[in-house]
Amino acid sequence: MQRQKLWRNRLIGKDLTYKRHVYEKYIQGRTEVSESTLQTILADIPRTFGEKETFGDDIIQQLLMEYATVQAGDCYLQGFSYFMSLIWQVFRLSDNAKADSFWCFCKIVGIVRPMKPDFNSKWFDWNRKCWINLLVKEIRKKRPLLGSIIDEELEIFSSLILVKWYMLWFSQNIVYEELMTLWDFLITVPPDKLMLTYNMIALVIIEQAADDIVYKCDGQSTLVINNILNLKIYNVNNLLKLIGP
Repeated sequence: MQRQKLWRNRLIGKDLTYKRHVYEKYIQGRTEVSESTLQTILADIPRTFGEKETFGDDIIQQLLMEYATVQAGDCYLQGFSYFMSLIWQVFRLSDNAKADSFWCFCKIVGIVRPMKPDFNSKWFDWNRKCWINLLVKEIRKKRPLLGSIIDEELEIFSSLILVKWYMLWFSQNIVYEELMTLWDFLITVPPDKLMLTYNMIALVIIEQAADDIVYKCDGQSTLVINNILNLKIYNVNNLLKLIGP
């Protein structure tokens, strides 16, 4: 109940009753999506947190189709299923679960939209060059060898970090049992501070894993980047302490 209240307050806001009405009257049950979009959603849902048992795949599918229908500009992107699956686990046993899940999802997609490369390429490229260059600058200071290896594939690294880590709120990297703890924290961060926060989280993750990654990959830049992107992260509470207030 406490998590539901936190997420509603932070992601939906004060117009909760009105938004529930809009969802029930104009959005619920809509499925005007293309066959290719439907098939992508159907393919993605089973492999989202595939190693864990989640609940309500049929509802998650319905909610994603509703969003793709009413937000045709965004439609559906691979990775959206992670957002909706986690949100649904928060609200599934509450009243107005579908409406609240839908609007929380809308808010998060709005927050991460600058990291969608096909939304605004200039915006995406600015984020990539500005924020990831700052991240790599810090990596060079703290782990010079790793920084020099990343420099060899900086463009690929910077694009993938934005899409696979920041856009998805680290949902493919943090172990499922601890992911909610990170998301509880992220939804309290003001939107104008999120990019800095993503960078701080990423720096701690990479710094802690640097020696092991460089050793395993024998300095091969492609392997190093692949290993970074596929890290599994444990002990989120300790991670959040390390990034500071």
